[in-house]
Amino acid sequence: MLSNPQSTSSRRLRVFLCHTSEDKPIIRDIYQRLKAYNVDLWFDEENLLPGERWEQIIPDVIHKCDIVLICLSRAFLIKEGYGHYEIHVVLEAAKKKPVNTIFHIPFRLDDCEVPTHLSGWHYVSNFIPGDFAKLIAAFAKKREWLNTHHRANIEPLHSML
Repeated sequence: MLSNPQSTSSRRLRVFLCHTSEDKPIIRDIYQRLKAYNVDLWFDEENLLPGERWEQIIPDVIHKCDIVLICLSRAFLIKEGYGHYEIHVVLEAAKKKPVNTIFHIPFRLDDCEVPTHLSGWHYVSNFIPGDFAKLIAAFAKKREWLNTHHRANIEPLHSML
């Protein structure tokens, strides 16, 4: 589960993985890769417990995250379902964030189109060499911003690149 946002001690950058169930295999790989960078990841398969009301928990988690990684794919874009609702929750939460801070990052898992409602934000792609390093650089920038503006005392990201 995500660390307590009120904690005055050191904490890790909180990242929510927004995805569709069809992409679970690649999301598991991304989850493992990101864990190596000392981030506090929220992945339903790892964090959602039996009996919990996911319709209530997931929006709450999104609002408490530092970054939402919106994992886009052809499968995500053609499927109706909760993933699209999560994007709407993310965009609403973003309205409460300071302008020009990183909150959500469109992350293409395959060569899909970025939906119009996300096209205003620079995206990265899992399959383009160097883009994963850019993703980690965005995490580092958000960490720096939070530590500077909120005295959040977020732990450094591990340098794995």
